[in-house]
Amino acid sequence: MKVYFILVVLFHCLQIYSADSESPILNDTDSESPILNDTTNKSIIISEKEIISRIKVYRDACYSFLVRIYTTLQSSSQDNNLVSMYDVDKERLMLDNLYYMKWANTLLSKSYEDEIVKQYYKYEYSKASDYERMHNSSIYAYVMLKEIIAEKWEARESLDAGEEAYFRSSGIRLHNNTEYVELEKNIAKIENEIPCLLEKMKSITEVAARATNEYVGNQDASNKDELRQKFRDTSMSLSLVTYTIADKIEEIETLRFRLLGFLPSYERTQKVLNAMKRFVVL
Repeated sequence: MKVYFILVVLFHCLQIYSADSESPILNDTDSESPILNDTTNKSIIISEKEIISRIKVYRDACYSFLVRIYTTLQSSSQDNNLVSMYDVDKERLMLDNLYYMKWANTLLSKSYEDEIVKQYYKYEYSKASDYERMHNSSIYAYVMLKEIIAEKWEARESLDAGEEAYFRSSGIRLHNNTEYVELEKNIAKIENEIPCLLEKMKSITEVAARATNEYVGNQDASNKDELRQKFRDTSMSLSLVTYTIADKIEEIETLRFRLLGFLPSYERTQKVLNAMKRFVVL
């Protein structure tokens, strides 16, 4: 019961995200803009509101994934087991790469991308699948992370499908160079911030996991208050950086949605593929 209470406190100590909030980035997307016909199938109609909803679902899936990294390390390192952030991250990277390759093949199967590119990703997915089959799936971190990573990439796939349906029904919006360049610049700026935030999160995760286990396992009343304060401080720091990363992801995807609306289908596929390749960690 004490462990459950601690985990509840840890990830509810900051309530800085509201699922009902409107995205200010998209407030101007209803403005008039010339449309080019880029559609052969308008049978599936997806609204902009639905895309915003799917972006939030993807954001939440990424957040849950980041939380699971902490809970995996905290649970794995109880009772003085020698499990480090490196061990957890190694399992995470293997699984993230596997599901990224699976996602990429699904994305490419619906695109007009070059066959050489498609064959490359099929080969890489085959390699990742073979490695995963030979892996010791009884490792605790693997078991803890696999389901949540799969859910993250399923949310990504749902977002991609929704965006493509939206663009097929709405066509390509014309743009001036200033607008397009500004969107690319803002996306690149946030993308450059995320790796540093992730490294910070990993560092804090180790400290928070250790502080949690020390507090949970403490039997000495003399340092109870000190351990409680350390637990609260590290929990607050971890919650802040985790929420920040998740919100940055939502901001990027909202901006990218606007950017993709200016591109034909094959260029949209390449943009998303390259973006996810850079950030397999997400």
